[in-house]
Amino acid sequence: MTRFQFSWRGLLAGAVPLVALTIPAVVGAASVTDDELAAMKTQIEMLQKRIGQLESEERMIVHSYTPAKSGGKTAGRSADGYWRIPGTNTGVTVGGYAKLDVIYNDVTSGDNSAANRQLTPGAIPIEGTEEGEDHIAFYGSESRLWFKTKTDTDLGPLSSHIEMDFDTHTGNQVVSNSNFARVRHAYVNWNNWLLGRTWSTAMILQALPETNDFGGPAGQLFIRQGQVRKTFPINGNANIQVAIENPETFVRDATNAPAAIDDDELPDLFLRGNWKNEAANLSGLIGVRQLNVSNATVDDDETVVWGSLGGRWNVGSGKDNLRGSLTFGEGIGRYSTLAFAPDAQIINGQLEALEQVAGNISFQHWWNATMRSSLVLGWVDVDNNAGSSLLSNTETFSLHVNFMHEPVKNLRLGLEYIYAEREIESGLDVELNRLQFSSRYVF
Repeated sequence: MTRFQFSWRGLLAGAVPLVALTIPAVVGAASVTDDELAAMKTQIEMLQKRIGQLESEERMIVHSYTPAKSGGKTAGRSADGYWRIPGTNTGVTVGGYAKLDVIYNDVTSGDNSAANRQLTPGAIPIEGTEEGEDHIAFYGSESRLWFKTKTDTDLGPLSSHIEMDFDTHTGNQVVSNSNFARVRHAYVNWNNWLLGRTWSTAMILQALPETNDFGGPAGQLFIRQGQVRKTFPINGNANIQVAIENPETFVRDATNAPAAIDDDELPDLFLRGNWKNEAANLSGLIGVRQLNVSNATVDDDETVVWGSLGGRWNVGSGKDNLRGSLTFGEGIGRYSTLAFAPDAQIINGQLEALEQVAGNISFQHWWNATMRSSLVLGWVDVDNNAGSSLLSNTETFSLHVNFMHEPVKNLRLGLEYIYAEREIESGLDVELNRLQFSSRYVF
């Protein structure tokens, strides 16, 4: 489509030769004095001068042109990757990753069980209860999509993050292998306040090892939930965080039957300190919870306190590193190792919190700029109460060994071996061997 554009320069440029051609005609048609002829020549010279001025102004306009602006911000993509929404001070960006997992298990935990695709030590089947043996499956359900926004306000920057994946239990492998989307994260950040659903303040994210297995090692704290968190910066290297988070008392009775109780009256409380420099990134925290059960047979509550330490340490002058965490105390329960043990047991009508020690450590070695390997160890030890079920989990141990390669930017290919043990109160122990290949493309 050709767009018409008006130009004063073009109009005047055409007028000059027209006037020049008119002069002889005028002279031939009537007697023209020398003064009149001189005046006409002066007008032509003035027109030519004006054309030169307009040409100069037009060049200045073209060189100084910028795209249309919206709400005080230039429309289009900014240097930080956000696209400005026209008419607002808000930018938005979209990202995620597409992941394929090919997993072999020597024992399975049931058809479409999440424990078949992410390590869940408490779900390793007791001998005689396994669904089957020597099972292989292909999964894409861990793939995810996120949306982020950033807005400039008079009271400071405001940002949001909404993320979903497809790691649900609703699909089947008969025809479509379909899975529904679910919300993983949904929160806003403003002036060091975080409000919404995301990783718990109890999770020391920098301590998590790199694995194909999304479940991660035993002894790892792993939970997302709604919360209100305030961060108090101390200096460029340290801060303190205080958070209140969604409470949920998770118990088992004397028969080991699980129950998530909705009788909670107070939020879970966390106080955390963070410190980092070029060599390390460390955190320590204290968690305080009130466990509460109120029903026809039990009416009891108990306040518990536990702590966690962890972080990441650089090793040598390259990219090698150590990562790990140690958690200890009462009522850790649902925060640790995908609820390997409950927060408390109901013994003789009373709520009895469980003591637990959980830890993991990993070493990552970089072979070159695109290849690395990790060795990861994890463990949990639970002190069950007298009178607890013989099926109660007491100990677990896990091992991950992997090799990762990024042949091109943002594409990671990995092969990983996983071994895990589970022991119950009766003394019976079972084990799992898993081999997992994964490809992950981050966009």
